[in-house]
Amino acid sequence: MKQPLSLALATLCATMLMMTSCTTKGDSDFVNCSINDYTIPAEASTLTVTVDASGQYEVMPGASWLTVSAQETDSFTLAAVENPDKSTRTTTVTVTCGAAHAQIQIVQLMQETDYSYRRLTVHGAAISPSGRYIVTNTDEIRDGVDGSLLQLIDPYTTEVVATTYIPSYVSGMSTVTDDGLAFGDLGSITSYSFDIRTGDYAIVPVPDSGTPMVSNVSADGTKWAGSVAKGQTYTPTLWTDGVPAYLPLPETDYRGGNITNRILARGISADGNVIYGNTWVGLDMGMLYWKDGQVDWVGKDLRKLLTVTDAQGTEQTLVNGMTCSAEPYNISETGKYIGGTYTQEIDPDTNQAASAVMSCPAFFNTETGTTTLFEEFPGAGGFACRDNGLAVIIPSMSIGHLSTLVNIETKETLGSYQDYILENFGIILPAGSVDLIAGENNDVFFGMEPGILANWWWYSAPKK
Repeated sequence: MKQPLSLALATLCATMLMMTSCTTKGDSDFVNCSINDYTIPAEASTLTVTVDASGQYEVMPGASWLTVSAQETDSFTLAAVENPDKSTRTTTVTVTCGAAHAQIQIVQLMQETDYSYRRLTVHGAAISPSGRYIVTNTDEIRDGVDGSLLQLIDPYTTEVVATTYIPSYVSGMSTVTDDGLAFGDLGSITSYSFDIRTGDYAIVPVPDSGTPMVSNVSADGTKWAGSVAKGQTYTPTLWTDGVPAYLPLPETDYRGGNITNRILARGISADGNVIYGNTWVGLDMGMLYWKDGQVDWVGKDLRKLLTVTDAQGTEQTLVNGMTCSAEPYNISETGKYIGGTYTQEIDPDTNQAASAVMSCPAFFNTETGTTTLFEEFPGAGGFACRDNGLAVIIPSMSIGHLSTLVNIETKETLGSYQDYILENFGIILPAGSVDLIAGENNDVFFGMEPGILANWWWYSAPKK
């Protein structure tokens, strides 16, 4: 039985973020639309948009494949013809009323293949370490209460397998296990666990006192990596079967100082054996990792410190080392590789202050203790990586810049992730960035792409 369009759209697009479109007004003219961004299926379909305008309004689609099939005082209906291509297509619909105008971006999906792509127009999203589930949260008001709708999605079938409503504001989702247990923040940074199938949720426990912050989990859900905040201090923490314990601290901070009470665990390998994190002292975010109960510096083979004195007699410690921000996916499935950015403040040839600071993507091998640099990408960072050497480089730290795939072990540049997915899986994806590569065949991708007013999560996976 064929699904009604509303159900098909819900399955295809997960959920729609309802918000008022940007409006440019004259002295008294105004026009507001119920959406500003929407994804429609590849098949011929219609979409009705609600309008609040100061008077008669005009709707102008920006492409021939999208037309206005009906228009009322307070709504209009768009009709899209079938998309025959293996790539998505996008157009902008402009709605004008006098001097006021609003714009709506419409994305139409590509024809189905054995490999699917979905865009998630939601408030927040996260993927499990092995790519088994995706969890999303969307703001929703029920009975006058600001709450959140959580959804658990199977990326292989694109089906929403479970939903639950939380009568509190969930500010973001941080991770989800391969069993479907999700973690997110209620309020600002306080982590809760959410069982979306039952609707139960509870605050994550802490060893003594403080605010729990879970960043990522092992695939089986037995280990959670994160931190406990107490005022302006942070302690890296590992939860094993739900029981928290603090991780060991390094002897010094990134620059050799004694500030070791501002360290956060950021991610964990899918098998739960290796954790990574960073210091947070000013702008310094030096990378650390924990393995076999020990803590050490990521990129330790290249790490070097040098104390210099400037013309005013002030001492300063320069560092060559690896850094990262708050990314939770910069580690391969068994923790063999960890990705980050190598920053060089000391000239390795002269052992003096470098004339210019150099930075580039870097991947540290925790088995051999060696670091691989990609100096041909200056200013970029190393991110998601796999045990076989497949890894992600983002030319800029900002979301929306096209990710490049490389092979760590051969130092080969494989091209953009769009080229890689087209060549290997036969579909064309929009530009954006890749946060995680997962799956037994390295065939599940999760990332973000730029939208009109916000960035959107997306995923692609083989159909099962």
